[in-house]
Amino acid sequence: MLTIMFITTTFFMACTPKKSYKVLSFFFDGVPEPDTTEYLVSVDTILSADSANIVAINKLVPTMFYHAPYQKKQCERCHDQRSMGKTIEPQPQLCYNCHDDFSEIYKSVHGPVGGGFCTSCHNPHKSKTDKLLLRSTQKLCAFCHDSLLVVNSRYHKDREISNCTECHNPHGGDNRFMPQKGSCYKCHENFNEKLKYVHGPVAGAYCTTCHSPHVTKTYKLLKKQGNPLCLNCHEEKLIFETDYHKNTDKTCTECHNPHGGDNRFFIKP
Repeated sequence: MLTIMFITTTFFMACTPKKSYKVLSFFFDGVPEPDTTEYLVSVDTILSADSANIVAINKLVPTMFYHAPYQKKQCERCHDQRSMGKTIEPQPQLCYNCHDDFSEIYKSVHGPVGGGFCTSCHNPHKSKTDKLLLRSTQKLCAFCHDSLLVVNSRYHKDREISNCTECHNPHGGDNRFMPQKGSCYKCHENFNEKLKYVHGPVAGAYCTTCHSPHVTKTYKLLKKQGNPLCLNCHEEKLIFETDYHKNTDKTCTECHNPHGGDNRFFIKP
């Protein structure tokens, strides 16, 4: 009798897809949520115009990104089994058991990284956004940073900015503005594509080794003027002992292209 009453009640409560989902998901795991679709990409090399065909699969759960321990149900890797809800270590030490400690990699680190608040940006379990981000990149950055101040700054004005992380590393960098490696090429010429031989910092896309990214008192935003900039990395004694440089009073860039050239010594034509 109780079984019949249960089935009857469930039937009437589940008269719509949404109500059915609420009832069934209460008793069973893995019940697909209504009005959700997962998309898979099938690659067809025969079709040149549209090699990626989007195929809709009948109403499955939406695509989700999972933290590996959570997906494998290895709760004990992060949580104290004797007191669920508590972690076995505080942040960021807990995260550093598997992930890199960015404070050891970068000279300057992003505020949440420096404070060890990884979950300010990342969900520790699952997310619909890649990298387990709590929000899409722009919304995530604007959650703490004033978007009007960013857009109206003289460095961002008249530039089409689609994603903060195209230019800025969200974890850290060589200076407090945390520029991404190679971000300068989004506006400036890429000498790697133009020159046969390139200077080391250029090859590595470390433009800020020589240039200030924003403002300086020297020409071309150089961090230092003239030879002192070059001698900041190159050994002065070894250079001026060579026959080519003895008794010269010229600056390095009078003969050498600082970005590269057609020969390995970057001699100007």
